Amino acid sequence: MTDETKKPTKQSDADTLAYYRVITDAYKMRHKCRTWIFSKILKHMLSKMKEECSIFYLMQEVQKNRE
Repeated sequence: MTDETKKPTKQSDADTLAYYRVITDAYKMRHKCRTWIFSKILKHMLSKMKEECSIFYLMQEVQKNRE
């Protein structure tokens, strides 16, 4: 493989980040009520469990939904 065909890591990370932002912005526009509810629940969780525990809990729920 030549160096010309490889995509720089920074560029692919920037592309991935841009993709995620577009998708989340589209979700926020389409599902305003759900986004508002999620924001309120997340703020409540962060105030009660702090950031690390809230992230751990959310990741557990994502894993359950994958099964």
